This record gives sequence, C-alpha cells and structure tokens, in this order.
Amino acid sequence: MGDILFQTQLTFESVRAARFQRTTPAIPDVREQQALRLARARRLDRLGAAGMFPCGSVIMSVGPLGAFLTATVAVVTSTEFVIMPAEPGEDVDVEYGRVERAAVTGAVVLDGDRVPVTEEVLRSEDELRPDVGGSFVLAVEMGSESPMTLVFRSAIEARRARDRFREWTLPTG
Repeated sequence: MGDILFQTQLTFESVRAARFQRTTPAIPDVREQQALRLARARRLDRLGAAGMFPCGSVIMSVGPLGAFLTATVAVVTSTEFVIMPAEPGEDVDVEYGRVERAAVTGAVVLDGDRVPVTEEVLRSEDELRPDVGGSFVLAVEMGSESPMTLVFRSAIEARRARDRFREWTLPTG
C-alpha cells in the first residue's frame, strides 16, 4: 500500500526514543476554527462516519533524535477504518491509511520489548505505575498482511483503542 501508515517500518528502538510532538500551527481565530470544524464535519458526512475514536499516533519519520509522531483518530465507516489526523488542518482530506473492517483479525498491545502487555497492566487505572506509562504499540492484525502499528503514551490509551478496534471489527464469513 502507498499509505505512510503501511510504509513506515516501526522499530521498537524508535518507539522508546519517540518524541510525542504535535504539529501545532498557530492557533486559528474563532472563525477559522469554526470553518475547520465545519469542513471536518462535512468530510465525516461524505465518509458516512458511524463513529470515531482516538487511535494513538503514527510515525511520520525517524531521524537522529527519534521518531516524529502525529496524533490520529480512526473514523469508522460501514466497511473501513479511515486513519486521519486527530486535529483537522487546512486540508481535511488528509488520510494516513484505510483498513477494511472485515480484514482485521486481531489487535494486541505490545511493550518496548515486543512482548504482549498483560490484561492486569492494561486494566490498571494508575498511570503512574512504571509498567503502565511509557511507550506502547497497538498492532492491528490483518491476517497475513503486516499489522498496522499505532503508538501510545500509556497502556491505558492503547487498551481503549484496542477495545474500540475489536468492537467495530466486522465478523467474517
């Protein structure tokens, strides 16, 4: 696929060194904010959005200082998850990737050592626990294809997205 989401080779070393940065342009005035919200709402209508949820960050590039990440949302349509920037910018048509809902076969949260995170850690509400904070990866599995990988700042955020992907995945056959 030509989408940046699928081209990026995620390394766990880059996740550990990830710098969670936001590309925050100058704060638009109230009219500009309203125009951006209206444009995003129209875009969601065109997609036929049935739902939307935060789904971590995607790695935009990896450099000597670590990975550059941008926050994303998954827009749920009748057949797909459309991964878009969390904050609408001037171009509301920006997408980082699309995944067929029926193609998703699983979702697992991994720690920096590529080990699945236990349910105990994922269910903890204590963000200050060392095993709950940090960088985590949600691998959204799609059968024999490479998984879509999304980066999170906490196990709790990753669990919430994992549960939403599972909730919205279409049954197969």
